[in-house]
Amino acid sequence: MYRISIIMVSLFLSVIFMTCEEPTGPDTTPPTVTITNPQSGSTVSEIVTITCVSFDNKGVEKVELWVDGVTTGLVDDTEPYSVDWNTTTYEDRSYTITVRSYDVNDNKSDSEPITLTVDNSGSYPQLINIISIVFGNGNLNVTWNQSTDGDFSSYDLEKSDQSTMSDYNVVYSTENVKDTTYVDSDVDPLSYQYYRITVIDTFGYETKGQIVSSSLDPVPTSVNVTSVNYTLDEMTITWEESKDGDFESYKLLYSETESGDKDTIITYTDKSDISHTITEFDPTKENWFWVLVTDTLDQSSLGNGMTSPWTKKADMPTGRWELSTCVVDGKIYAIGGAWPFYQALRTVEVYNPATDTWTTKSEMPTARQGLSTSVVNGKIYAIGGGELASVSFTSVETFSTVEEYDPATDTWTTKSPMPTSRGFHSANVVDGRIYVIGGSPRGPDQSLVRTVEVYDPTTDTWTTKGDMPRGIGAGFSSEVDGKIYVFGGYGGARRVDEYDPATDTWTRKSDMPTSSRIALSTSALDGKIYAIGGYVPGVSGYPGVTTVEVYNPATDNWWTEVPDMPTGRFGPRSSVVDGKIYVIGGMAYWIKAAYGIVEEYDPEKQ
Repeated sequence: MYRISIIMVSLFLSVIFMTCEEPTGPDTTPPTVTITNPQSGSTVSEIVTITCVSFDNKGVEKVELWVDGVTTGLVDDTEPYSVDWNTTTYEDRSYTITVRSYDVNDNKSDSEPITLTVDNSGSYPQLINIISIVFGNGNLNVTWNQSTDGDFSSYDLEKSDQSTMSDYNVVYSTENVKDTTYVDSDVDPLSYQYYRITVIDTFGYETKGQIVSSSLDPVPTSVNVTSVNYTLDEMTITWEESKDGDFESYKLLYSETESGDKDTIITYTDKSDISHTITEFDPTKENWFWVLVTDTLDQSSLGNGMTSPWTKKADMPTGRWELSTCVVDGKIYAIGGAWPFYQALRTVEVYNPATDTWTTKSEMPTARQGLSTSVVNGKIYAIGGGELASVSFTSVETFSTVEEYDPATDTWTTKSPMPTSRGFHSANVVDGRIYVIGGSPRGPDQSLVRTVEVYDPTTDTWTTKGDMPRGIGAGFSSEVDGKIYVFGGYGGARRVDEYDPATDTWTRKSDMPTSSRIALSTSALDGKIYAIGGYVPGVSGYPGVTTVEVYNPATDNWWTEVPDMPTGRFGPRSSVVDGKIYVIGGMAYWIKAAYGIVEEYDPEKQ
């Protein structure tokens, strides 16, 4: 009994104690959560950090980011709570953002939503462009600008044969920001290649640069012929040197005429070979030459062609020197002169440049050399001159004779003699009157006179003017703009003097540039005076020179870039017809055969 009571008391006490504790149940209280950053309405880009605060009576297990009601899978289980949202995988637009919080008893709640606008338009890498595409050694060297973006990842070099690059290949890729050059060896330099650089950042954003085309390998720079010079024995052609790095060859081409078919004479593969000499040629032809330059890709260019400005014409029937020439109606009258050496001639021969033919006319009444001829009103006046008694100039008979020739009737008439007997002088027409200057009563190098006398064909009278500054023999003169210019000769050699008939005064001008010259010829063309041939005193054998120099009276300057006359000679004469100079006769060496050679100079061909 006692035992049962104890048990009952114990049970009673247990019931009492149990009824005194508070009753316990499951946790159903959700956590609270609030987004603290960024503010609703913000615009975000790339990776944005979203922060929040969350509380719970039993404890927060984690927070989770939701976008437009869809979980991102981004969670954080440690305070302070934040998640990094990569917006680069989303389109640029507005999104509803919430954070869901979970407690330790799996209760959850969502924050008040905020609105964020994703705008990654400014997040793309900086545009990178190709800056050069250069062809060299069979390759294309492509170079582009260096990226300055801090989130640079890589470059892709794209290539296509289409200008739109609708179909392209990535020919090179690099993660080295400083690697900005690529050598493309798989190229056709005769076809366009199109390239573009795409730069990619660490977020996978990429920006494509401008499409840039390679240049076609240029055809070789043309090479021009610079001179064609010839003598009686050979013709030399020179041309410019190619400046191209891919030079392959020169081909020298030839044709008899400018428009004729071209034949290859020779091929040179050394860039420094810029001249060629031929010994078989016909100087009566125009003889045109061109250079065809070819590069290593077999592209070629034809340069400007050239012929010699000098062309050999039909020989004068009677070879002679110290003759005189003048022009009437487009024909050249070659009068007097001497050959053999000191035998004066009465010969009159007429050259027609239009037909390249000669005709013999009535002889001059008085045989003489070293005379002058001038044309006034269509008639020719042969003045002065002389006749040597031997090969030495120490015995010379000079004349004061004036004889008028009428080409229309082929007749001669004697006129009033010149007051001063002389030969080897010069004469020019100004305002219908003939000015006779210098010369010698004994020979071209003796007793030189300074006398200036003027003949008026209208009245058949002579007038004496003021003396020239120096005596001169075997020089020559030409008229430009009413003034007379006297060149070289004994007593002057290189000297040039200007005479103004209007004021009867003389002025010293610039000397001939290269050397003293005697027995030269001069011709005025387009306001300039060409000094042609002659010989240099003191040179053994007195070889005739080929030198041609051009004087400009307007500037008192000389120009020496005229190709030499093919045949060196002294004592020739020159005349101008239709813008061309015809050099006739002369002698190559002292007491050697006189020439009947006629050579035409055409400045338009230079």
